[in-house]
Amino acid sequence: MKKIVFVFFTLYSIGLTFAQVGRDIEEAFDNTFGGIEWFRENFSLDITHNSLVGETSGVKQSWTSIAYNFGVMMNWDIIYRRTTKFTIGYGLRLGNNIFRNDGSFNFSDSISATRLQIYNGEAARKSYKIVMRFVELPIEFRWRSYVSGLGITRFTLGGVLGFRTRFFEKSRFENTTFEQPNFPDVNRVRFGVFGRIGLRRIGLFAGYYFTPVFQNPSSSKLNVLSIGLNFSI
Repeated sequence: MKKIVFVFFTLYSIGLTFAQVGRDIEEAFDNTFGGIEWFRENFSLDITHNSLVGETSGVKQSWTSIAYNFGVMMNWDIIYRRTTKFTIGYGLRLGNNIFRNDGSFNFSDSISATRLQIYNGEAARKSYKIVMRFVELPIEFRWRSYVSGLGITRFTLGGVLGFRTRFFEKSRFENTTFEQPNFPDVNRVRFGVFGRIGLRRIGLFAGYYFTPVFQNPSSSKLNVLSIGLNFSI
């Protein structure tokens, strides 16, 4: 948990550092696309630190477990006033999740289960990562308000249904690379919730998936937690 908090504040500091750049980009988009309502607020990029939470068996996760979600959304306006806007967003999101740690997945044929354990092989291993890719269908409840002197403040709560397109683990050794794709009991569908809060085009993102990574009751019980930055147009 301390590592997650550290990553959260590190990403937040980076967001503040580049806030001026974000404002310049916003002004450019406003000048170019100000009259096209469909374009505005419909493209979103989340850059996050992803963690496997649950039965990690002492596995140490790296801060380089960086992932992204890119979404293309449509809006259904519910309340649309001069300084306030409430909409329901729906669309398509692509997710690429990378987890780097010192563990390894071990598959047991007898019970068709997969377990995350600390790697203890004889050969020295340089790196290990797990990759999960999803196509997702999000629905968002979006609130926007214009505050004089600050610009647009925004708050979003939503849920997302994802369909797995690829899942694999990859170990790199001195002279070779080992890759194991698509473990038999990996969930093909996942469901989660997320929230965003931001000022202008830059904000913070947090998400959690209730669906476990593996569906076999005997497998390691793992869920995914994401914390990071959001960039919206």
